[in-house]
Amino acid sequence: MALYNDRVYAYERMQAVNAVIDKQPTLNNIEALIFDDERNILAFNELAAYNGAGSFLYVHPLTVARKQEDDLDRLRRADPARFSKELINADKNITRYKSQLKNRKYKDIEERNAWEAHIIKFEEKKKIMARLLSS
Repeated sequence: MALYNDRVYAYERMQAVNAVIDKQPTLNNIEALIFDDERNILAFNELAAYNGAGSFLYVHPLTVARKQEDDLDRLRRADPARFSKELINADKNITRYKSQLKNRKYKDIEERNAWEAHIIKFEEKKKIMARLLSS
């Protein structure tokens, strides 16, 4: 249902921007139109795949997050010891990357940005795992 709603909202936003873009073609309007069109296409492809094969492609941002949560929940139920190990590893990875950033061991800005992205990824994973443990 969320994918369908996202598709509808993206289409409505595209229509609103499309009415303004002819009069005022600014960079922000063009970027908004492209973003909404891409999101609409992703939602359509996800829904078409689910309708045809019964499974998602896991390309749309809504389904990507849901896939990680489902995979972690499946792991928690099937192998609690491995789930605990994953939680500990996520925590250690966060600590390690933060330490490397603090000590400025990175070579260039790209490596620093990659480490910051890893920190965000592992913090999200840790939040999902904590939520699964609390439920």
